[in-house]
Amino acid sequence: MTTHGTASPSPTRSLSRQFPPARLAATIVALVVAVGVVAVVIASVRHPSSPARQPTVAPSPLRGTVGVLDTFARADSSGDLGKAESGQAWRSVQGTWGVQAGAARLVRGAALRRDLVVADMGASDGFVQVTQKVSAAGAGLVFRYRNEFNYWVVRAAPRFATWTVEKIVAGKAVPLGNLGATPANDGTTVSVSLQGSQIDLFVDGFRRRTISDADLERETFVGLSAFGEGVTAARWSNFLASAQREPLPSVSTTVTITSSPLVPQTPSTTK
Repeated sequence: MTTHGTASPSPTRSLSRQFPPARLAATIVALVVAVGVVAVVIASVRHPSSPARQPTVAPSPLRGTVGVLDTFARADSSGDLGKAESGQAWRSVQGTWGVQAGAARLVRGAALRRDLVVADMGASDGFVQVTQKVSAAGAGLVFRYRNEFNYWVVRAAPRFATWTVEKIVAGKAVPLGNLGATPANDGTTVSVSLQGSQIDLFVDGFRRRTISDADLERETFVGLSAFGEGVTAARWSNFLASAQREPLPSVSTTVTITSSPLVPQTPSTTK
């Protein structure tokens, strides 16, 4: 005996009724996107960005509170630097300083003395930089300044295509070598990052040397230095000292510089 009943619907037909082709395609796309997002999240957790890939360039000084900002864009003067645009008064320690054509300059140096002008950036840790608009041997950047007998300085040595580092402690100058072959000509920017006992020195944004030294690490004054014959030709512009509120980003590689004797650099000739 044959029983005739209602035929069961095909699974395929049932699925097509519940999920029309357009809706089914949209669902599949959504699932693929979701899986991709999860995969990216898992990968980022398992493989975070490696510090070794970070560039050895100066961190942006604008991450912190600006301590001293001065472009020297004011009327010419030949008696002092006046006040920075951020409000701090420049203090001439040695020599007579002034402003000419939008740049700081040493008007007249003190005989056989290291000429200095400084301002307080309000913190011992931070980032300090200046552009040597016109370069001259012995012109440079002062940091960790306490008084004329205790401070650090990095100075241009254009003839040798480098910068020299020196600290003065209790009136005694301690040479600390140089930054290797690096620009020291007109328009070069020199920067210093200060974090506790660590000092990172940059030229045109690239780190050239790291020094670990706790001498004068709590001092907050920074500024300009001039020493030597012909240094009155130097001009400084765009001075910036930023007191960091948070640690600077770490960089993994450091250019190792030896304290080898300076050798004058002769211009290369091409035929």
